[in-house]
Amino acid sequence: MSRHRFIPTAALAALAVATMLFVAGCGSSDGGGSGSGGGTATTAGGGDGYGGGGGATTTSGAAAGGGSGETTLTAQGLKWSTNTLSLPKGSTTLKVVNADTVEHSFTADSIGVDQDIEGGEDANITLDLSSASGTVAFHCKYHPRTMTGTIEVTG
Repeated sequence: MSRHRFIPTAALAALAVATMLFVAGCGSSDGGGSGSGGGTATTAGGGDGYGGGGGATTTSGAAAGGGSGETTLTAQGLKWSTNTLSLPKGSTTLKVVNADTVEHSFTADSIGVDQDIEGGEDANITLDLSSASGTVAFHCKYHPRTMTGTIEVTG
């Protein structure tokens, strides 16, 4: 009679959870920012978290010198709700909503922005686009393969 070695179900479940957390690339820091500026937007997205589903949309801000409000970018399913933002030159506020359970960041290296957003939270981030022209690249430093985009600086 041969002996079979069984691994308890709880141990397998714990291993599966640990693997998922490792793959998700969770971070551990927190931060916030605030500010005011022009630009209004509504974005919509979706996806399965693996690069499928949902479509990219363009989000436009108000014209430079006019309008008020806030531009919103949502992280959901390990994707941004849009991969193109159009914002006026100058200082503006970007509201980043993290609809996922894992931490994300909004990082724009060329303008010195690197803001972590915990899962289920949001952050108001002040973007100084006064010296920027053309486009500014942004990404999530934890998920750079699936979460990238550009800001088109107008005005």
